[in-house]
Amino acid sequence: MRNRRLPSLVKNSFLLILLLGCAPVTKISSSKNPGYEGRVFHKIMVEARGPNPQQNIQLEWAFRSLLDQVRVPVANATALFPAVPPSQPVDRREVFQREGIDGILLVDLTNFRKDTIYHPPTSTQTEVRKRKDGSTYVVTSQSGDYTEHVMVQDHGLTLLSASELKPVWVGSASTSGDFKSNDEKSFYQSLAKQTVKDLAKAGLIQLGAPLPK
Repeated sequence: MRNRRLPSLVKNSFLLILLLGCAPVTKISSSKNPGYEGRVFHKIMVEARGPNPQQNIQLEWAFRSLLDQVRVPVANATALFPAVPPSQPVDRREVFQREGIDGILLVDLTNFRKDTIYHPPTSTQTEVRKRKDGSTYVVTSQSGDYTEHVMVQDHGLTLLSASELKPVWVGSASTSGDFKSNDEKSFYQSLAKQTVKDLAKAGLIQLGAPLPK
C-alpha cells in the first residue's frame, strides 16, 4: 500500500506548488533628474490616477501603510482632495504648504490584463529510490498539466517637487503574479514596496525604519 501511494503523493505535491504560485513581483525601471541631486523629500503625497476611484483609494493606502511603517511622512491625495464641484476649486499649492508636503508621487495605471494559461503535460520522469532496508520504490513526477492565472499591472511613476511641479524622478513598473493565489491588495503592496525601495536607493527619501521583508 505504501508503495502505491507514494508516487501519487509526490506528483500531487509538485502540482500544488505550481498552482499556489508565488507572491507578486514588481520590476521598476527609473531615472532621476540630475538637477535635483542631493534633494531629499520629507513628506510625500501619493496620488493614484487610475480609471477606478475605489482602486485608487486602495492603491494610495497601500503606499501610505508602507511609508508609515518605514516612518516617512505621507498623505493621500484622495483624502486631501475629495471630489468637489467645479465651482469650488481648491488651491493645491496652498494645501501642500499647509500640510508640509514637498513631494508628490503620481501613480498612473498604464496597462492591466488577466490571462489564464494552460500548461499541458510536457515530460514524465521516473526515478527508482532505495529505502534503508534495501528495498526499492518508484517515484514518478510530471511537468506541466496545470493552469496558470496571470495578472499583470503596469504603472507609470513620477515624483514631482511640490513647489515647482517639476519631475524629479520617473519610473515604469510592471507587477505580475498569480491572481488566483494573490488578491489585488498584494499586487499594490508589491508595487509600493519596490517603489519606496527605489526612491530610497536614489536618495530621494530617508527611511526611518527598514523595509519589511
